[in-house]
Amino acid sequence: SRPEGLAWAIAALSPGRQPDYGSRLGELAMPVHLITGERDEKFSAIAGQMRARIPDATHHVISSAGHSAHFEKPDQYAATLEEILREERQPGVIAC
Repeated sequence: SRPEGLAWAIAALSPGRQPDYGSRLGELAMPVHLITGERDEKFSAIAGQMRARIPDATHHVISSAGHSAHFEKPDQYAATLEEILREERQPGVIAC
């Protein structure tokens, strides 16, 4: 929680600094769950683009949340994760 640690994380882990694997999204052979906040227009649009390219992708939207949906709506975010895990653990489905 030190300012220099946060500054490092923002600089090092920013999506703008990561390689672009967009052209390989169609190669994913497992279920992919994309979660964004309803008010996060930028990342909701990106999730929509990813969903169109990934064969088995689902986009989950956390209502009334922005970019930090997990902080803004933790109960709704946790319920979404629980639903995803429940679906993935159905008989005949292998979850990784």
